[in-house]
Amino acid sequence: MDVCRGELLGQQISKFSPMSISEGLAVQRRVFADGVASRGEAEILFDVCGSFPKSDCAWKQVFVAAITDHLLGQGEEYGFLEFDAEDWLIDMVSNDSQSHAMANFEVLQSVLAKAKNASTRLAAFALSSTLKAANIGTSNSVMTKTKVAATG
Repeated sequence: MDVCRGELLGQQISKFSPMSISEGLAVQRRVFADGVASRGEAEILFDVCGSFPKSDCAWKQVFVAAITDHLLGQGEEYGFLEFDAEDWLIDMVSNDSQSHAMANFEVLQSVLAKAKNASTRLAAFALSSTLKAANIGTSNSVMTKTKVAATG
C-alpha cells in the first residue's frame, strides 16, 4: 500500500469537518481495519487534529481511541505502555496547539485510566496540562515539562 493508514485517514477526514459520530466511526473502521496505528500514523493524527474545530466530538472520539490504542496496544498484552510511550505522548501534547488542549487532555485521561503501568510523572504532566489549559494560577504555579521530568 503506497499511502499509510494515517495519511489515508487525513485525506478522508478532511471531507468531514465537522464529523458526525457515524462518519467518525466509519472512517476509523475503514482506515484502522488491520490494527492499531503505527507511531508515524499517530503523529499524523496529532497533525490532522488541527484541521478540526475543537468542538467536534466525533473527531475527538476517533482521535482519543486511535492514540490510546496506539500507546496501549503495541506490546504483547493490551494496556501496557512501551518504554518510550510516555515520553512520546508528553512531547506530542507539549508541541500540539493549545486550541486542541481538550482533545489532548482526553487522550491523557484515557491513557491514564487504561494503562496498567502509567507513571506518576505522566499523571503530573496531565494535571499540569489541565491547569494550564484552564488558565488556573500563574505560570509559576503550573508545572512545566522540565519540572515534570524532574519528578519522574
